[in-house]
Amino acid sequence: MILIAVLIPSAITGLIVRIADNKESHPPESPVRTPAGMAYTTHSPILIVGNVGFTGPNASTGVVWGSGTESDPYIIEGWDIWAATAAGIQIQDTTVRFVVRSCYVSGGAAMMVYNPGIYLRNCTNGIVVNNSCEANDNGIYVQSSSNNTLSDNTCFGNRLNGVYLVSSSNITLTNNNCSLYNSYGILLHSSDNCTLTSNNCSSNGRDGLYLESSNNNTISNNTCSINAETGLILPSSNGNTLSHNTCSSNSDAGIVFILSSNNTLSDNNCSSNGHYGMYISLSSNNALLNNICHTNLMGV
Repeated sequence: MILIAVLIPSAITGLIVRIADNKESHPPESPVRTPAGMAYTTHSPILIVGNVGFTGPNASTGVVWGSGTESDPYIIEGWDIWAATAAGIQIQDTTVRFVVRSCYVSGGAAMMVYNPGIYLRNCTNGIVVNNSCEANDNGIYVQSSSNNTLSDNTCFGNRLNGVYLVSSSNITLTNNNCSLYNSYGILLHSSDNCTLTSNNCSSNGRDGLYLESSNNNTISNNTCSINAETGLILPSSNGNTLSHNTCSSNSDAGIVFILSSNNTLSDNNCSSNGHYGMYISLSSNNALLNNICHTNLMGV
């Protein structure tokens, strides 16, 4: 299997002036950008540790309302955060209900900076929705967490991953756009029983969707195309179900299995890739049903 490397652009086009409610600005070297139609207020990086860290409404914690219950979760919303000094929004060791939504976090991948945009560590009952995480080390980083939902987030141009899950379980990722110039669109490491549906993991510098040592996940209706290496790759991952994913026009292969067993692949489109539609090595007991693998340079 031949892997092809590409240069990753260092910036994303489309700068838009930020509309802010105050006059605070980023350092001169930082970009001032927001997606079209959004208005944010500048805020310093947010750190919440433990349930007691949520106090709100409170400008210092970024909480704009809520009490942490299922019917009234804590809400962090509407902030423009420059993550060059710390993770943009970091929440850890919590069990209360919270929502992080409609925030713009960037700058975590400035020179010699390695900060995630949004970082959940040992958290349950969180929702991360409709945020833009650009030019960070990882766009959204979820570690040792469970029962969280990530949906409708945009993660472009991050140094490593658009979304990174490690040692986590029962995470739902739906309709996230992790395309354009991340190294990997979405990467799962040692993360089980997660559901990934309708995410866009295309046009990344390496692979679209990467599952390493991750088991019993459901992966459906994702787009993993036009990546510099592979659309969807599973090393040492077992018992996963992959269906109705589009893994086409990748430089190397559509779907790759290595040392992975007891997975089910059905109705995936793995066409027009640079080498293989599907490449399966040192793997056993995988079921392949109704997959499309045509116009690949080296066949299935």
